[in-house]
Amino acid sequence: MGRFVSLVVAALLGISAGATAAPVPLDPDPLERGIALAGPAVYRLDVTVDIAALDHTGGRLQLSPEAGRVTTTGTAFGIAAGGWLAAADHVVGGRGEAAAISAYQQHLREEGRPASREAARSWVAIQAAEPAGVRIVSRSIAQSDEGTAWEPTVVARKPGTDLALLRISRRGAPALDLRDARTRGTPVSVLSYRGDAGAPTALVARRGALGRTGTAPSTRPPGALRTIVEAEIDRGDSGAPFVDADGRVRGMVVALNRDGGGTIEPAARIRALIEDRATPGEAALTAAWRAGLADLWALDFPAAERAMSRIILLSPDHAEAAAAARRAEALAGSDAAVRGRSPLFRLFIALALIGAVGAAAAAVGLLSLAARRGPPSVATADLFPERPPTEV
Repeated sequence: MGRFVSLVVAALLGISAGATAAPVPLDPDPLERGIALAGPAVYRLDVTVDIAALDHTGGRLQLSPEAGRVTTTGTAFGIAAGGWLAAADHVVGGRGEAAAISAYQQHLREEGRPASREAARSWVAIQAAEPAGVRIVSRSIAQSDEGTAWEPTVVARKPGTDLALLRISRRGAPALDLRDARTRGTPVSVLSYRGDAGAPTALVARRGALGRTGTAPSTRPPGALRTIVEAEIDRGDSGAPFVDADGRVRGMVVALNRDGGGTIEPAARIRALIEDRATPGEAALTAAWRAGLADLWALDFPAAERAMSRIILLSPDHAEAAAAARRAEALAGSDAAVRGRSPLFRLFIALALIGAVGAAAAAVGLLSLAARRGPPSVATADLFPERPPTEV
């Protein structure tokens, strides 16, 4: 947010040379620009399952129907025009660690025992508990609590990865480019719908950077290359894409790393998931959104209004474009925008645009932008501890 505070100050002070000077275009922080570009193509994925039992080192724990009914949450994102989405397979299948924790926590409540989330997590970790007899009840894709929800079709799962390919019937669904490069230190933003099922649906973004790539005996499958993304990663972030300053996807978060950050499935594997079914890459709707945001940032409000209107025609449920179009229309029709360039006008324009883009894609600091952590401490060429990374 500090950068945008400085922009507002510049908007107030930058026209002292004359009242007819043109407004200074806003130049968003690169990662905030990437968040704004990618946000409309990211979704919340809720999966409800019935778990018959939990297999663990001591045997099998049978669950009641009530204890075994759990809903877990992850993230999915568009990777090709036509409603094609990528997601973490362990979330799609309802068999991840989060499902086991929720089921055991509900089992503890039924028995009248202390049932904190931490207690359940500890038992699942110590006992290496895994869901057994899993039956999918429902899957749902959404971007808000009030908007449209889609029931995804599971098209494919890629062996040897934690990737699943989904498809939704959304007119003009946005999709993002995939960029294969994994240069260590590349700044990225992680976008996810973390949180418990039933919590308010809101996109969260955190700054980070690409870390090291390496292998360890414990990687799944053994010997597979894994890369760390150095960012604030927590449970519920499975399936989260991380994007660069151009809004291109560099990979997907699938697991926690014990020493910080998360392990990923890289963009090249995501591309291989779909390339025999559709052409991966930025959809027409995303290209139009990119152009409309460029008009907004250039303070060309009539052009931005026209661009956002075209997006809404392509995708009537594009809430971000609708919000930006309303604000651009108001600004384009303002007499002050035509007649004056006073300092007060500059402040109005800067704040209004910040609000418009913030509402559209949480790109200007109104979204939760967590500070990047320092890089994980890695003493050898191997990235990971002997135990496998923890699913998130």
